[in-house]
Amino acid sequence: MTAVKYAYAFIALGICAASLGATTAQAAEAAASSPAQTETTAPIALAPVTISDHGETLTMLLPQLPAFQKEEQSFPAIGFSISKYTARAEAAGLDVLVQHSVFADDGTAPPTLDEAVAGARDAIAAAYQPDRMMRNERIDLGGVPAHLFSYSYTVNGASYIDDSIVVVIGFNQWNITLARRADNTAVAPRIDELLTSIRVQADKAE
Repeated sequence: MTAVKYAYAFIALGICAASLGATTAQAAEAAASSPAQTETTAPIALAPVTISDHGETLTMLLPQLPAFQKEEQSFPAIGFSISKYTARAEAAGLDVLVQHSVFADDGTAPPTLDEAVAGARDAIAAAYQPDRMMRNERIDLGGVPAHLFSYSYTVNGASYIDDSIVVVIGFNQWNITLARRADNTAVAPRIDELLTSIRVQADKAE
């Protein structure tokens, strides 16, 4: 059951990733056809953003963006749920996807970071057929081990780059993806600053 549960979760993550790629492409095409919505050439200001979900909290720096739209899917028969948060920083030309998967503590071992990375890699390959894997490495987020993927892909003849972080804490898995056009110059120089600002922790019991 554990293998089935994680397999379904990774399929769901892949569907979300593919949806983000399509959304990024649509937004980029709309911006290109409307001069009022093109990326800014001014320096991008960053501000801390917080997402609290199912007893855990994620914080990170992001450009100015509207409130996240949240969707949640629950699969009680299998034993996991997924919360998906999406938003677009229009001036920066950046799409943000945060996914929080919560697995039921059913007596089996929680997913390891290696298992989550393998599933994320399969989901990326299935969703995008990436042109090139640019980064594929372990990183440290304030003492919490994480994994970073950076990969390029093509949609409707245009090139895009996604940077995706995977974090696993017990029965909780976070996937954070930042998507942009490959020729983006507004936020690209600060992508690493955004990624390394990510922090995930369990909420303190009152």
